[in-house]
Order: sequence, then C-alpha cells, then structure tokens
Amino acid sequence: MRNIGSAVTRWIEQITQPEDGHIDPKVLEVMSFRGGADALNPGENVNPLLVDTTVGCMTRFRLGIPKEEAFMLSMVGARILMKDVEAWRLMVGIEGLDDKSIINAVKLSGFSGVCSDPFGVVGYQFVKGISPDGATIENVRTMVERSCCFFTPRGSTRPEKFALANELLGTVGINDEDFMIFDTFWYFETSEARLPKEYILQLLTYWHMGIHSPRAWQFQSIRYVGIYNPRLNEAYRLRIDAIPDDVITEVDHMANY
Repeated sequence: MRNIGSAVTRWIEQITQPEDGHIDPKVLEVMSFRGGADALNPGENVNPLLVDTTVGCMTRFRLGIPKEEAFMLSMVGARILMKDVEAWRLMVGIEGLDDKSIINAVKLSGFSGVCSDPFGVVGYQFVKGISPDGATIENVRTMVERSCCFFTPRGSTRPEKFALANELLGTVGINDEDFMIFDTFWYFETSEARLPKEYILQLLTYWHMGIHSPRAWQFQSIRYVGIYNPRLNEAYRLRIDAIPDDVITEVDHMANY
C-alpha cells in the first residue's frame, strides 16, 4: 500500500500549468484566524513532510479517531519493515499533547515514508534518527490545537479517512491529509507557502479521484473543496459549481479516466 498523496504530488510536478494556475486564487474564499507562522518557533529540526504527517495524524487522534486508525499508514510502513513491535511501543506512548506523546508521534509518523519510498530501508534509517527538539515539539502542539479548533466548530468529531482508487496511479492508497466534513472536502497542508497553484490542482485532483472511485457515494454531499493550513492558520475554500467546465475537463483528461 502506498501513500496516494505523495504519488499525486509527483504526478502534478510533471504538469505544466498556466502562469496563474488552473484556478485563479482570487476566486477562493479565504479565512484567516488569529496567530500564524509568526506565532510559531522559526526553526524545526525534522523534515517538513514529517511535521505535516504528524500534525495530520495527531489532529485525527485528538478529534476522536482511534490511534490505530489515525496512524494507520505508519503502521503499514512498520509492518513492511517488520518493525511492528517498535511501532506499537511508540503508539502506546501517545496519550495527548504532552512532549513525550508528540515525540512518539513524530517518530511513529516516520514509518509512513516507507509506503511512498521505494527503498524501505531508507525510511527506517530515517526513523532511527528522528529526535524533535523543543521548538519542533511546541510547533506541532500548536498546529494540532489550531486544527482541532478549526474542524470542531464545523461539526467534526470523527473526520473520515478513506481510500481512493485511481487507475492512473495504479494503486489504492491512504492519504493522511484528507478530511471530509459535511459539505467540504478538505486538504490538510502545513507548508510555509501561501496557496501555490500546485496545491489547488492537487486538491482538484483528489476531489476528481474521489468522484470516480468506488467510494464516490461519499462525495455526493460535497459542495466545496478547501485547504486548511494550521501553520499559517488560514483556510481557502472553492465552490464546486464555480470550477470552470474547461478546468474539470482538463483535470479529467490529465487523470486519464
């Protein structure tokens, strides 16, 4: 099983977009909240992708998802490397947002890289060397707290995590960055960049994969697609019916459905 998010990212990197992207960022609804990147520590000593995965998994856990589900991709990676016992020990040590729990969560999240890295041993060596410092731990805690504050008022106590089938990628994967809440399909991102066009295309691709997947029924109530970034503490949302027909056609063509 591979992380479908990383596969889509690699695919999108190969696509040439118009200068302003397929969707003009100006048409997105922007929601900004108190605090932002300036309120976080300026440096983190672990890979940004690992921070992203950790924040997403810990947010699910804090919103009521059992640890086994919230860190499912990490457990799959550990199983591939036959490191189940080590992974379970880390998971048992995740109890809340205290320092020890966050350190265990960051380490455990490192196993998820094995699912997208063709060299599984490399993924495990990275896990062995993970040691988040105080600044990183504090940033993870803050971003998880912000995420819970963002999603909870929208009625989420159990955001759904689901698999998407895609013929182009030839896989069924689990994406740790997807939250489906009522009428919006949210993509979760902790980048320092403010809504680059690649993110918008990635979001449209995930949505389009969803409506063409065996789980298309889950998308019947979706009226918006959006991105929430707890590092910037900003959210961006786009109405499905505001997506130009030619863009949907092009995404459909690119995905080769």
